[in-house]
Amino acid sequence: MLGFLKKTGLFLGIFFLLPELVFNLIVPKISYHQNYEKAARLLPKVDEQTTLFIGASRIEWGIKPLVIEGLTDRKVYNLAFPGSNGLDVLAYLKKHQIFPKEIIIGTAPLHFTVTNFDIENLDTSFSNAFYLNAQYQFKKWSYLYEKRSLEYFYKRKKPFFLRHKYDKRGGVVVRERGDYAERLRFQQEDFADVAGRKFKTSFEEYCSKMAQEIAFFQQKGVRVSALIMPVCTELREIENRVAELDYSTVPFDKVFDFRTYYDPKKSQIPDADIYVDCSHLSPEYAAEFSKIIARELQ
Repeated sequence: MLGFLKKTGLFLGIFFLLPELVFNLIVPKISYHQNYEKAARLLPKVDEQTTLFIGASRIEWGIKPLVIEGLTDRKVYNLAFPGSNGLDVLAYLKKHQIFPKEIIIGTAPLHFTVTNFDIENLDTSFSNAFYLNAQYQFKKWSYLYEKRSLEYFYKRKKPFFLRHKYDKRGGVVVRERGDYAERLRFQQEDFADVAGRKFKTSFEEYCSKMAQEIAFFQQKGVRVSALIMPVCTELREIENRVAELDYSTVPFDKVFDFRTYYDPKKSQIPDADIYVDCSHLSPEYAAEFSKIIARELQ
């Protein structure tokens, strides 16, 4: 028996651990967003005392729940995800009859274009949350489990996302490749591509659906607000070619608009200090912006 265990250990070391160590030394690792793992971990914790932020990556990167908690008496979770408009999170809450104290929805002109993650049908049991976390950790650390990093290396292609560091409330700090100019080009190309497409739904249809969901939660005593996050002028202009932000048909209790607190045209601070990539706030300014939102929530 002992001999068998030694041979098994040797086999695993040669064919699994040794390649992982070698790859770790020479192959840049792609970093991934937490979507399903984060949702399964945090959704069961949402209750009637929760202030819940939902939306896309601008909210996920730019709102720091722990900063807001430190300045208010609120319990705060950030359940925003890249490429989300929050409708599937609202559907989950509705399906499970969960009614937070307040829901703050990140809004942007292109939110009608996203497809979301089918969060309303997510299994948030302890066993599935454990499985999703294990799957994410393997994806995060193992080159043999997550093979795209090796494919990038062989093709001499550099990963764009280098690091995701999540906090216990769902906020995240993300590190991207290159300097600010390179990251800005990446965002401009991505947004220009989106702006040129045709979509199955319209901004008006999205607003109509959002209005229905908001009315339901307001009837249950939930305060529902919108939050328009800071974004640099170049990307805002591209977005506005697709749809102007007009929520007159959506019955938000309040709209937090970054332009109330910060005018980019009058700012003397370079965009490279405010944003990671023109679309997302830097960790430092995310903390400062979260303090502003915290004061508004008191």
